[in-house]
Amino acid sequence: MNGWQALGEESRNLVDAGSSVPIRRSFQQVAALANSLKNTIRGGDFNEQEVNATRLLARGGVDARQLETPIRFPAKRSVDDRGGSLERAAKRAVYSENVGAVASNSAINILLRKVDESTYGRKRAEIERRQATQPFPSHALQTWAYPGTGHLANTQQRADWGGYVHNTGTLLGPSEAGGRMELPAKEQGYIDAVSRMVESRKHSGSFSAAPEFLDAASGVVEADQGIVACWTLLKEMASELGTGHGSKNTHSSTVKSLLRGTRKFLESRNDKGMAKMVQTHRGSMCIGGDPEKLTEIKNFIVYKHRDSVKLDINTGAEGMQTSWVQVYYALRSGHVREALIAAGGAKWPPATQRMRPLKSFIEEWHKENETLSSSSTDDLISVCKVWLNNPSVERRNPLFKFKVLTLAFLCGSADLVDLLGTSVAQPWESLDEYLWFFVGCAQSATEPMSFNLNKLQKRIREFSGSFYSREGKAPMMYALVLLASLQFKAAIQFLAQDSMAESYRSEAVHMALVLYHHKMLEAGMNGDVGTSATGVDLGVLVESYGHQFTRSNSFLALNYYLLAVDLRGTSRDMKRIANALRRVILESRDYYGLLGNGGRLALDHPLMLFLKGGAEIDEVLFLAAQECERFSENEEAYAIYMAAGRHSKALGIINVQISQTLQGWVHQAYGGLRDFERIQHELMSLAKKGKDAASRMGVLDSPQGEGFKLLEAIAGIFRNFFQDRFPDAVGCANSISFFPSSRCEVATKVEYLKSVDHALVHILSDVLRVYATALVKKYEENTGDDNPSERISALVAFARIVPPPFVVGKEVFKELEALSSKVLDYRRD
Repeated sequence: MNGWQALGEESRNLVDAGSSVPIRRSFQQVAALANSLKNTIRGGDFNEQEVNATRLLARGGVDARQLETPIRFPAKRSVDDRGGSLERAAKRAVYSENVGAVASNSAINILLRKVDESTYGRKRAEIERRQATQPFPSHALQTWAYPGTGHLANTQQRADWGGYVHNTGTLLGPSEAGGRMELPAKEQGYIDAVSRMVESRKHSGSFSAAPEFLDAASGVVEADQGIVACWTLLKEMASELGTGHGSKNTHSSTVKSLLRGTRKFLESRNDKGMAKMVQTHRGSMCIGGDPEKLTEIKNFIVYKHRDSVKLDINTGAEGMQTSWVQVYYALRSGHVREALIAAGGAKWPPATQRMRPLKSFIEEWHKENETLSSSSTDDLISVCKVWLNNPSVERRNPLFKFKVLTLAFLCGSADLVDLLGTSVAQPWESLDEYLWFFVGCAQSATEPMSFNLNKLQKRIREFSGSFYSREGKAPMMYALVLLASLQFKAAIQFLAQDSMAESYRSEAVHMALVLYHHKMLEAGMNGDVGTSATGVDLGVLVESYGHQFTRSNSFLALNYYLLAVDLRGTSRDMKRIANALRRVILESRDYYGLLGNGGRLALDHPLMLFLKGGAEIDEVLFLAAQECERFSENEEAYAIYMAAGRHSKALGIINVQISQTLQGWVHQAYGGLRDFERIQHELMSLAKKGKDAASRMGVLDSPQGEGFKLLEAIAGIFRNFFQDRFPDAVGCANSISFFPSSRCEVATKVEYLKSVDHALVHILSDVLRVYATALVKKYEENTGDDNPSERISALVAFARIVPPPFVVGKEVFKELEALSSKVLDYRRD
């Protein structure tokens, strides 16, 4: 019968008998079977790396089955012939961007370490190539000039800090000299700004954090202008939010303030750019009594349209009338006064000459906090619709778009904005202008049908981050776009996770802190895609950054850990604060710096800045110590209890450590190991800490104080016993108050044991065994002594009824009974 037949017969017998039938195989047979199964599983076209890469793509929401379908390239179409394909192209671009964002998520990065990067990268590259077959929409401008310089550093080095890759040009980590952190100037500036932001908590006045970080970013050599622009934008937003313009503190007023800050930032950028262009190309023909800024605007218009049309500015009446253009660029640069002057010469087209002067609309808009009444908005919308729906000679004017843009900007109508995008060719000339126009429309919104924040954010999301960042060459430009549209969490997520923004992880951390500090983080509401389930955990982000400082600057690390608690929305949760303190203490082991060597905390201690008063600090310290004790982190628990003034609890920790050390000593000694010097040194160190805690308690009649004295005596018993000084060991035992000397004392001693520190639970069995053995050894050395049978018999009775949680092991109990029998035999002899 061959092997398979035998196995089948055994199986049938097993079923029939209903009992186990042993199947005997040699080790070689088992190994052969295992290899056979492994080869079967991995057979065919199975590839472990391929499966792991596919699994990673699936976790990122990417279907790898796209690789199995052929690419269908669309037929080329003209801009006017595309129709609905524009929307599909935009969605495809957004999807491609989301793939990149998900793939660089920190959790995915961790998994990626286990997968051959070439396999994963090959699949990703192929999928992204297939997704990029559609062109970008034409009306999203691709020709704007980005003032930034790209990545900060040429030499890229990485430091892994808790799942996020930080890239600053130099390694963020301790230098070889004394563990001190060597940081780039910008990074050090950020850290100093964080420290000042935390210190401001002890002052009642408000602290503007954004300017501090702007100074840190702009004050370095060859500052990254993309980073500077983002911080400048946040500074303007925070400034407008602080101003308030007399409005109530509602979400609507907050949004309007933030959008006003964005608009002012973009206006300031345009004003500086315009002045620079005029200064560079001195060819002004405009000389007269106009205000300086209006002259500059006219010169800018002359230079900008020098090759297209003749203008009234430099050719007089025969040139094309530019009052509307001047109004638009004055508003675009934030100069309302100049816009009002220029509006005086603006004329309505013949079909709409009955309208009130343009100047009155601008005056109303400016006076009413950049908004128009419903009736004024309706008037301007009707005018624009007439212009846009009825082509005429006026419509063919190359400067016509400035009339429509000006009115659409003032009234902020969603319908008008949509009509404008389809009726006017290339209405915006740069991304800044594009943002300024739509931010201004959203800020001016008053009616439900107005172009509001949600519509602004939706329009921004029509195109991917690769588009805004010029295929990753200017990643901070995309961050700027997200911040400008109040997609704050989305901006942080991009900077924290996207591979394009690998050089800007620190900006993600500190922008999150600034946005939270200024109460701006939630302003984007549901339109902020960073609030989705795939968004970054801001608490983890900040805490991971702070982790790198635990060994070099524990106060700084604790600042970041506590700020992370704030970001999670649990700033008054004492347990979370205690847990943050505990983890910094565990990672830094800076007991003296963080806990003040048992005294009160320093005034600049992070806990003093984040908490209100001594009661909260004591509560946090106590909770942190309890957590350490729960996880057997005894050294940390002792230090924190001492700092909290809970000296009896600290002494209880020492008692547990002494008890465990004595227990280990006994087990080593009975096992034949005599590491006497090391154990003595450890016990002396613990005894010193115990005496310090006991001296601060003032009284030693507590369970912990009594337990400490008992453990001192037990240590003396063990020390003498293992050095074969049995009489001395018995002498030390006389100070153990719960040892019965006769059977009549057993009940009393058992009752007394209930009040003894439970740290002795670990050592009770061993001390009973050692004491009983010492009694017998002492008697054997000197038979003239009293026979210890009564004492050992009492110990046996005591061991039988010790109260919980104390327990005497079975082996020890048998040994006690054996010793009792042995001394009884001596007595008979």
